Formats: sequence, C-alpha cells, structure tokens
Amino acid sequence: MVVVSSNQAQAINSSSNSSNGITSGGVAVLLSHKKGGKVYGLAEGSALAEFQPNSFENHQLAVSANGRFICVASFTADVMVWEVQFGREGYKGTPRVMDLKGHTSQVLSAAFSPDGSKAVTASKDGTLRVWNTAVRYHLQEDPKTVLKVQLSQHQLSQGQVYERMAWGPDGTIAAVLGQHIHFIDSSSGQVLEVLHAHDGPITSMVWSPQLVHMGSAAEPVAVLASSSTDRRVRLWKSPKQRQ
Repeated sequence: MVVVSSNQAQAINSSSNSSNGITSGGVAVLLSHKKGGKVYGLAEGSALAEFQPNSFENHQLAVSANGRFICVASFTADVMVWEVQFGREGYKGTPRVMDLKGHTSQVLSAAFSPDGSKAVTASKDGTLRVWNTAVRYHLQEDPKTVLKVQLSQHQLSQGQVYERMAWGPDGTIAAVLGQHIHFIDSSSGQVLEVLHAHDGPITSMVWSPQLVHMGSAAEPVAVLASSSTDRRVRLWKSPKQRQ
C-alpha cells in the first residue's frame, strides 16, 4: 500500500508548478500480489477506482509523490501507468495513460522521481532504465528511455535484479538487493555506495519527501528509512551529502 497525504502532494505541487491535485484528505493505493489494485480517497473513506495490470504476478507498486501517477512492476516486460485525475468538480477518473516499453523480460521494481517527471525500472533482462514520463500522452506521445544501464556494471550477477527501488529528493535512487541497499546516481546510473543495511530481507523503503536538517549539520540532507524482517527500522543519509 502507498499513501499520499494532501500536505505532501501540495508541497510537491508547489515546488514543481504542477496543476494536478488530490482530494483534501489524500489517497491510498493498494495492490494485490496476484490481482488488481484500488485507489481510495482518504477523505471519502471509499474506493475511487480499480486498475488492472492484467499480469500473472505483481512485484512492486509505485506512486508519484503528488499522487498523480501509478505504475506496477509485474510479470510483463511493459510497465503500465495510470493517472489519478481530479478537477474542480472533484475526482474524474483513473485511466491508463501510457506504457513504459523497452524491456524484454519481466520488470521486478519501479519508482517515480519526486516530481513525477521520470521513472526508473529494473528488469530480468539485466538492465536498469530511467524514463522521461513528462510526455504529451493525450497526443499518444510515448515515454522515452533517457538512461540505460547494464546491471552487470553494478556488480550484479547474472539473474540478479533489484527487488525494490525508491527515488530520493536529491536525485539518488535507493535499490534493494537482499540485505543490501545500492545508492545510484539517477543522472549517470553509477553506484555511489553499497550498504549491508540489514540482517534480513528488506521489506520497505521510503525517502523523506524533502531535504531535512539533522543535528548540527549546516546543510539539509536527503534521508532514507528502511525496514526489514530483522525487525529494525534504520535511517540513512544519502551518500551525496557525505561526499
């Protein structure tokens, strides 16, 4: 499940000049491992829409920080993207608006950039791709790959794929492989750091929506929270703030 509060969406929208908003209470998006997903309006307390990846298995749900876009990494090579649409009259619908096409095998993980203008995916075809999603999809303009990296360049063995990803406010992508977190520069695709983060499989990750002040540090930093079956939640500073 992914929850986007109205306060978080408004902060993202005000910083990115986005005109797309969400309900006063925010939205929650839920996805079944085997079936479809639902979008709930938190103020209404009821389901707004259902969406169907039409896949044998769903691996990871990704929702843009402003609650506008939804995508699912699933058993298929193409990643479907839906838009949660609101207008002055309230909720309008959740149509499928574009597909991320380019992988040749199933996609195991996906994430949106904080402003929703890009997405990152990792596939069993051995590649990581960054996509430009700021396209005129209503004119049938397709998202384009702006960066393609072979996972072997990240020292992943054949068959290994990042299991979940999250995109931070400073442009750092956190990617999970087992008990490790790989921090990746979203512009170059290079690995900045690899941490043995937990003593069990990592179950969830989330970045702070914005840079935050920590302790006596003069500059605000991007902070990642991770949880694991080792029953610990840990906080990590982005390696970009430690360089």
